[in-house]
Amino acid sequence: AGQNAGSGNGAGGPGRTAIAVISPAADPAALAIGPQLAVFASSLGIPTALIVCAQAPGAANTTLRAAAAAWSPASAAQANTLRVIAASDADLQGGLPGAALTVIVTTVDDAAPQVSEAVRAHATVLAVSPRVATPDQLARIAASAADAGGNVVGIMVANPEPDDATTGFAPAMGRQPRVLPTRMNGTTRAPRGNGAVATMREERR
Repeated sequence: AGQNAGSGNGAGGPGRTAIAVISPAADPAALAIGPQLAVFASSLGIPTALIVCAQAPGAANTTLRAAAAAWSPASAAQANTLRVIAASDADLQGGLPGAALTVIVTTVDDAAPQVSEAVRAHATVLAVSPRVATPDQLARIAASAADAGGNVVGIMVANPEPDDATTGFAPAMGRQPRVLPTRMNGTTRAPRGNGAVATMREERR
């Protein structure tokens, strides 16, 4: 339970990957993405460490931190592939566990996001639920993560709406009609010099 995160060589070790999953403090559904990712990786036999940032804001993170401190493996197989740690900023600055995959879960204040410099990872992912955060809020979170040294690689949406073809911010207003591609055949040649030669024959029905 109360294991020290500062063992191992951290995110920079060979063959190791660390992912930070950051969500707004008022978005408990998005906070669940990081633990689900860690459990899924563990189920595949990947040695995984799930770190819950103990100093992150929000009631949902407080609950998750307590669960992490009291966690015990459900099986012998899980005991060999998953570690769950509630870690302070000081623990994280001392290094990360020597696992193949480390998932760091943290939250930030919705109004004034401040990502701790202790949260450093190979990749940083923003987690959000539909209609919870605005594009401007996500931009501020991403900027704070970048200032802390994170490499923001994308956004994960918790419980996306079925008719949403965007990123979960709002339902799609309507489906665009499907346009069937024109049936074509022929040959193309790679560009040579300043021009390209392309010969196509269109078959119309």
